[in-house]
Amino acid sequence: MKKKILLIAYYWPPSGGPGVQRWLKMSYYLAEIGHDITVLTVDPGHANYPNIDEGLVQDVHPKIRVVRSRAFNPYRILSWWKKDGTDVASNFSIPKKAKWKFKLLAIIRTHLFIPDPRRGWNRYALAAGRKLMRENTFDTVISTSPPHSTQLIGWKLKKEFGVKWIVDFRDPWSGIIFYHELGHSFASRALDRYYERKVVDAADTLVVVGEKMGEDLTEDFGLKPGKVQVVHNGFDSRDFKSLNPEHQRDQNFRVVYTGTLSSLYNFQPMFRAIAECSKTTSISCEIYGKIHSDIQEELLEIWPDFQFMGEVKHGEVNEKQQRADLLVMAIADVPNAEHVVSGKLFEYLKSGNPILCMGPKHGDAAKIIEKCGAGQTFGRSEEREMCEFIRTMAALKGRGTPIQPKLNEIAQFSREALARKIAELL
Repeated sequence: MKKKILLIAYYWPPSGGPGVQRWLKMSYYLAEIGHDITVLTVDPGHANYPNIDEGLVQDVHPKIRVVRSRAFNPYRILSWWKKDGTDVASNFSIPKKAKWKFKLLAIIRTHLFIPDPRRGWNRYALAAGRKLMRENTFDTVISTSPPHSTQLIGWKLKKEFGVKWIVDFRDPWSGIIFYHELGHSFASRALDRYYERKVVDAADTLVVVGEKMGEDLTEDFGLKPGKVQVVHNGFDSRDFKSLNPEHQRDQNFRVVYTGTLSSLYNFQPMFRAIAECSKTTSISCEIYGKIHSDIQEELLEIWPDFQFMGEVKHGEVNEKQQRADLLVMAIADVPNAEHVVSGKLFEYLKSGNPILCMGPKHGDAAKIIEKCGAGQTFGRSEEREMCEFIRTMAALKGRGTPIQPKLNEIAQFSREALARKIAELL
């Protein structure tokens, strides 16, 4: 049975970055199978987006209605703080310079804007949401976060209209990897926890992106079995159809890293392993993404040949992943790291290229990589083993016999397959 859905999402094209991908893709395939979707989002002129990618606008399904509302954006008031890179970014990379300013900004954030500064959108979004609810008969409201302030909009619509409400957590709320760095006081943490509890209790269904995240949420809040459902992030096959599957056959073994790289990642062992391999193997390493200057300087001290390529559009990222000989990723070295399943992992899987992951060897990401036969996960103390793995992958490339991942396992992470799981929850 086809449903009428109101989707509440702060990040929506022209916003770029990983935050927009999950529901941009999910909504496309839900609309494709006949569901009627209205998206409530922020007006770009009032938004604070970490990334802009105008090309994503064309990925919005033509049958989806998009309603935008204004917002109060406190980041504009504090824009002068960002000039030296001290903004509290989504990847929470702590700068070496002006740490005091960075910490002060974090304290302001956690005491004046709970649960987050994008709460300035709520007043306007709630007014627009009420209007939409009165004019339409929605079967389900879905709210996705971060920012977790978005969930407060869904919570109030649930209370006022009694509609079925699905809460989608792309990241944990108080369990997010950098929460301990945000400078909460007892009072601000208690209020934040109060909001989280209200949302979790009021939701009809909670959707999370990983198994361990779901287990912890269930245990932490004493939830009944079945209330938390796991729907992973994934890849969109359409993003890869136009790409040339043939690698660029140059002399070097091409290692590629895409995405963010934070000071919380303890990334040095993996990159030292790459540098060590360069002594005996013709190797290059391209790093795509918004990488803080402090981190660039640190990596160049390890090996001066690391290539920082900057940010590129999403479609171009997929091309870089497709043309790599080895894809590398690092999971933040923080409590609950076992929960982290980066969205780029699934695009790495779709590329068909081998993956080297540095992180918890029994975490969700490691299990997915192993299940798909797509590579190997190493602990940070296994620098030598990482180097040996890179050399082995280079030798396999040289012989023309790279590893073959399990395509049937990878297929379950397509956006189309994941949208069908959401459709079952409707």
